[in-house]
Amino acid sequence: MKRLTVLLLVVTLTLLGQVVEARRDGGNNRGGLTERQAAEAAQRQTGGQVLSVKPASNGYRVRVLTRDGEVREIVVPDSGR
Repeated sequence: MKRLTVLLLVVTLTLLGQVVEARRDGGNNRGGLTERQAAEAAQRQTGGQVLSVKPASNGYRVRVLTRDGEVREIVVPDSGR
């Protein structure tokens, strides 16, 4: 009985750790592409400041404020990694 309790505790903590790590890594993990990765890709592409990241059917839509003061929407496709 004691071994079963310890085993259940270990399994529960392992699963909880995976959930916490998934949330820390950007939340909505869509086939390997996270919100954080999409934001970084859009920022590198435009050199601007990321305003928002929203899930789209094919990846993420990222709104960016460019250095010229324009707000652009960049679609970052899910690469399926």
